[in-house]
Amino acid sequence: MTHPYAHRLAQWLRAHRHEANAGPMKQYMRNQFEFLGIKTPERRALLKEFLAQHGLPPRTELADIVSKLWEWPERELQYCALALLEKEKRSLSKMDLEFIEKLITNKPWWDTVDMLAANIVGPLFKNEPECIPVYTERWMRSNHMWLQRTAILFQLRYRWCCKTRVKTRNYA
Repeated sequence: MTHPYAHRLAQWLRAHRHEANAGPMKQYMRNQFEFLGIKTPERRALLKEFLAQHGLPPRTELADIVSKLWEWPERELQYCALALLEKEKRSLSKMDLEFIEKLITNKPWWDTVDMLAANIVGPLFKNEPECIPVYTERWMRSNHMWLQRTAILFQLRYRWCCKTRVKTRNYA
């Protein structure tokens, strides 16, 4: 079932489709994803306008909305899902890690995984440091290269060594 908020956002973005840009954007991403052809500055402006009209969704509905946006084929919808998650990053907790892990492993590519690692997983781990060794070590031992990449990017950005469990600097 489609969440009404996700449906409105998808309709809003689809109404601003640029077919001339969609092909080159798809080709740049090795034809793995469909695109609406909305470049980043315009997509951010459109999302800002949408949020001004509709507000942020309730936190309790965020996972459903993000999941629905993630299901649709157009990559810009996943980018908007990430932007919504980022706006709520301070409220994310260890209870959200399984959901975030599903995002990392579903439709993974460097564009979404890098954003998740730096802007979602990093701040969440900062707030829930007891999760760091559990998840980074599990992800590094997994056979999933995108989970491994997430763990590596977290460790590089926040200077955390999961093997020795020694924090090498305060992260801010």
